Amino acid sequence: MHVGPASPVDSGHLEKEAKLRTVIESVPNGIIMVDEMGKITLCNTEAERMFGYERDELLGMPVETLVPSQVRTKHPTYRESFLHDPSKRQMGAGRDLTGLRKDGAEIPVEIGLNHIKTNEGSFVVASIVDITERKRQEEKFRTIVESVPNGIIMVDTAGSITLSNSEAEKMFGYSRGELLGKKVEMLIPMRYQGNHPIERDRFIHHPQKRQMGAGRDLSGLKKDGTEIPVEIGLNPIETPEGRYILASILDISERKSIDDKLHQAYEEVQQKNREMEQFVYTVSHDLKAPLVTSMSFIGFLKEDIRANDLSTVSDSLQRLEKAHRRMQELINDLLQVSRIGRMELHYEKVPTKEILDEVLENAVERIQATKAQFDWATDLPVIWADRKRLAQVLENLVGNALKYTSDATDPLVHVFWNDAPTEIQLCVKDNGPGIDPQYHAKIFGLFQRLDSSKEGTGVGLTIVSRIMQLHGGRVWVNSESGQGAEFWLAFPKVPNRKGS
Repeated sequence: MHVGPASPVDSGHLEKEAKLRTVIESVPNGIIMVDEMGKITLCNTEAERMFGYERDELLGMPVETLVPSQVRTKHPTYRESFLHDPSKRQMGAGRDLTGLRKDGAEIPVEIGLNHIKTNEGSFVVASIVDITERKRQEEKFRTIVESVPNGIIMVDTAGSITLSNSEAEKMFGYSRGELLGKKVEMLIPMRYQGNHPIERDRFIHHPQKRQMGAGRDLSGLKKDGTEIPVEIGLNPIETPEGRYILASILDISERKSIDDKLHQAYEEVQQKNREMEQFVYTVSHDLKAPLVTSMSFIGFLKEDIRANDLSTVSDSLQRLEKAHRRMQELINDLLQVSRIGRMELHYEKVPTKEILDEVLENAVERIQATKAQFDWATDLPVIWADRKRLAQVLENLVGNALKYTSDATDPLVHVFWNDAPTEIQLCVKDNGPGIDPQYHAKIFGLFQRLDSSKEGTGVGLTIVSRIMQLHGGRVWVNSESGQGAEFWLAFPKVPNRKGS
């Protein structure tokens, strides 16, 4: 039988089919076409390579063979659902998909689905991408991000957190993944939250690598509401999905603590230097004065004794004794101040009322002499403190109040307190002559006395200040000339264990 040449129609159809096969084979993705029964009717070389099958093995095979066993039973339902409501779509958006190779290994994939109708029926064409390398790179990226000692947070243009590492979550007190999808403003103290979106938008529109907050202190807000000092580096990132901001966050609490301690140490050294200068002055003047006085009256005594004139001997001896007592007071006070720096505190819960009762009992003679009235709050607090040192502080403040109210018509000393958020504040108030504000800092210095006619060496308030520093507390005065004085003590509610 003679076979004639192919018709032009057949030749064109075969040519188109050959071009289509060439196109399908050249696509870098795996291509699989599945009929309504779920049988594979077409595949390309990339699909064979990807799943490890020969083409003859794949053709006619149920597509579920390429689906991992844990989701295989549900797959026919998904497939039928797609055939009844077909649309082009990216399969598995928002979740991880895997394919099953012939050797039993699973590979991460992305799948695009497309429904087509032909004279032979309905088919589903699946474009499959092996994303093993991408997953490997993502895992490498995650490993790098997780290994960074800083907190890492990535934020999109809407201010939502799209990535955070474990260090960032630990830093702000959140559990794994809890930050994802949340607004970044939740990590910013309340006082800055209102203005932050404006600053964020400004950075998004004018992005550049920079150290955020240069020249000023920044704080982060933890889940429990506490704030931590931080340093933040910002870096804009352009991706196919859009622009993101990568923030590298460093908790500088320890550094700030060290800086604060260094600053405190510097201030203490400066204070020691000032006190040393005052000490030298005191030794050269205050201690020298009683010695000069003593030498003078010893000379007078010698002359009187040689002249057998005993009429002035008693007066000279009294003046000599006074000079020696003055020197003894100065020496004792100097020793007392020098011991405070080496003092060891023993903390306990101390009822302030008990200490005040003891102080007033010891000062009963001075109180009677000055006719001072005492008034104190009935609910005086219990304070974490060294009992002996608290007594020393109140003894000095009460003695100071009695000294300066002695000239008042109706001398009155009032003791009261405030309950502040982190400290207990105790006040000893008098109605004496008051202190001009320009001298408020000076009076806590060594041997500083504003009224030289009053008894004492000017060491009492220095001792009060030193003891309060050891407790991690503070002391200050509120006063105006002619309006009495309020001496305030502030004790931390959580004791400073450095001294114990």
